Amino acid sequence: IISFFLGTGSYVSTFVAQYYGAQRPERIGACLWQGIYFAGITAFLFVFLAPATDFIFALVGHNAKLQELEAKYFRILCFGSGLAVYSSVLSSFFSGLGRTWTIMWVNLGATCVNIVFDYLMIFGYGGFPEQGIAGAAWATVFSTLFSSIVFSWLLFGSKKYRQAYGLFHHCRIDRALFKRLMYYGGPNGLQFMLDNLAFTFFIILIGRLGTDELTVTTLAFQINTIAFLPMIGLSIATSILVGQELGANRPEFAVRATWRAFHLTFLYMGTIALCYVILPDLFLWPFAVNIDPVVLERLRPQAIILLRFIAAYSLFDTCNVIFSGTLKGAGDTKFVMYF
Repeated sequence: IISFFLGTGSYVSTFVAQYYGAQRPERIGACLWQGIYFAGITAFLFVFLAPATDFIFALVGHNAKLQELEAKYFRILCFGSGLAVYSSVLSSFFSGLGRTWTIMWVNLGATCVNIVFDYLMIFGYGGFPEQGIAGAAWATVFSTLFSSIVFSWLLFGSKKYRQAYGLFHHCRIDRALFKRLMYYGGPNGLQFMLDNLAFTFFIILIGRLGTDELTVTTLAFQINTIAFLPMIGLSIATSILVGQELGANRPEFAVRATWRAFHLTFLYMGTIALCYVILPDLFLWPFAVNIDPVVLERLRPQAIILLRFIAAYSLFDTCNVIFSGTLKGAGDTKFVMYF
């Protein structure tokens, strides 16, 4: 559900990139604030969604114990959803300017916060009560709060950013600009939501087959996500470069950036796909540490087969991710959404 709001809010990066390329810094601050107001709307909507949690997971049809855990986790995340979109909007400001190292360090810090609070709150260490799945959810909320605070400090605490982009001079609601963000960012959010909806619906169906099937499918997707995220990073980089070059009216450089990104990504993903096929146990090893050896032996053959399928579609996904990144950077989000 949050995918729509994240995809829409994060499209601030393309607006920032294009205005940065066009050397119109006064519009960058205004774009940022429209994204912040959108994050506020998100927080409001998710507070009202939380009471419907039990009803939502009753429709899923998993066993009663699993439903209870799913609902508990979901309900807590609802209260951090506005923060997640707010953090995404602020990070989009930095990505639109090409300052992706800043984003990396902040997210690395947020991940460390998540890990620490997972350990303390799931298992009940450091004076915290043992909360299990609820502790995992709160740890995620705390990590999002951390990234929101740090991004806010880096952005609004910097005199350089405040003066260069008029952060406090353009803080009003700009209806025309907000509508443009919704017009271009909305299809981007809808496409992101549809992608995640397809995977989620698939997981729900697999969960009805049995626990083993659900476990091995989730494991395979987690393995794929680890390898897949650098490709997403290159797609974002492509969108930023294309947006900046088109803003500067240099389309030939946008084309060059696209093909460089494609070659790099295909080389990377081709290597990963080959490893999925010839070294599957390398990817299964981190998950094997805390799994009963008997259960692991039962799941291993299915996991290996799934990794082969992932290897096949990953190569095609390289084309999909990079070229859609180019179109998003050019503002053609509707085409990507339709396809």
